[in-house]
Amino acid sequence: MTSPSSIRSSLESVLGPEAVRDDPETVAAHAVDGVPPRAVAFPGSTNAVAEAVRLCQRKRLAVIPWGSGSKMAAGFPPERFDLALSTARLQRIVDMDTANLTVTAEAGVRFKTVQAALSGEENRCYLPLEDPVTPSQEEICPERENRGCFIPMSPPHSRTATLGGIVAANSSGPTRLLHGLPRDLVLGVRYVTPAGEVVGMGGKTVKNVSGYDVTKLMIGSQGSLGVVCEITLRLLPLPERTGTELFAFDRREAACRFVDRVFESPLLPSAVELLNHRACALLGPEELDRPAGGTWGVALALEGVEEAVTRMRETFGKMGEARRARVRLQLEGEAHARFWERYGHLEETMEEAWPNLITIHPVYPISEYSGMAARVDALDAVCVLRAGSGTGRIHLLPPGADPEGPEKLLPVVERILEACVRTGGGLTVERAAPAWKARLPLWGPEPDALALMRRIKDQMDPDRLFSPGRFVGGI
Repeated sequence: MTSPSSIRSSLESVLGPEAVRDDPETVAAHAVDGVPPRAVAFPGSTNAVAEAVRLCQRKRLAVIPWGSGSKMAAGFPPERFDLALSTARLQRIVDMDTANLTVTAEAGVRFKTVQAALSGEENRCYLPLEDPVTPSQEEICPERENRGCFIPMSPPHSRTATLGGIVAANSSGPTRLLHGLPRDLVLGVRYVTPAGEVVGMGGKTVKNVSGYDVTKLMIGSQGSLGVVCEITLRLLPLPERTGTELFAFDRREAACRFVDRVFESPLLPSAVELLNHRACALLGPEELDRPAGGTWGVALALEGVEEAVTRMRETFGKMGEARRARVRLQLEGEAHARFWERYGHLEETMEEAWPNLITIHPVYPISEYSGMAARVDALDAVCVLRAGSGTGRIHLLPPGADPEGPEKLLPVVERILEACVRTGGGLTVERAAPAWKARLPLWGPEPDALALMRRIKDQMDPDRLFSPGRFVGGI
């Protein structure tokens, strides 16, 4: 077995001494399910990543790509873990082409950082400039203000999550209802294969793929097929107006009937979230869960032109009144932004409060959302269901300080999995203590495509050096 000092000296020879760490503090900070790497590398470019991967290939070192670490709780403990390959120094926004509504950035750029940069960029409606330096004011569309752009997704951990981690996990948030998944927004990727080759696929236009779409293969691969180093994403102009409608109902059935009415209308919010009373209490505002105990909340995110948002507010307000909503709150501006920021960091808040938390991600037919809500109604859990997307997050809380508490939740996970499978869905376990992972269906039922996934893994990573044993079926 190669010694840690040998690994460090070999990596230093290709990356430089400042890009390799093996001190106890850094190694412990990059442990996966309690398994620490023997060294951590911080390459500063895609070519440097390729050099590090080629060295690992020669020495048969097991590698796990690492962004901010916000998604590392998912998956099985690694079979081997020699090197954490961090993207922390891949921090460049390579190309911000708001005229063509695309952005290209390196994998280590934090999602919040690129969103902030895009919000200040003008979109000049694709018209030419009068000269190469000074835009002509007459040539800017008079019907539209230059409001900036944004990446139309709202992943969890958005304050810390990196673009590479979001893409590798295909991580989505509540606005997937309107804007889709990351795989719908990624136009191209540049990545390093397990053989150390730099491969670029896709580009800045939609119709840029012939043959196999390897770009999509890397999205959601969980670091098992290589290191995503650069991503090109589709943008949208910032909406003219945004807002949030919050409703609280005394009974789950009333909340579900209201959600049904929302989807029966011709209006489409960007998010429709069904929240149990524990989620209402954590997310606030305070009025949303008063009195506590039986409340079910509904959060609607609205975006679009002024007239559309105004109409949605009026229409959904009347629907809530007809369904006897106990509380209706309208959030604008900072209050709207704060609510969805709390929503995006709900998991981090809970992880601090409940170290033995088990978080599951159910997947079910859209029509079954009310049945899923009924199944979790009696659980001691924080539940958020994406009513229009057939998914959500159920955070199961271990009872008290009982060290056997997580074991009592295993039958609960199995019952929810059985219900999802019965309707044609499944689930994944996104967070659980390492000691319990062997007894949990971390990736749900075995997928029909598992044999194909294994063949792809064997072709791209025959030596099983990338995230060995962590993905579906122990890939």
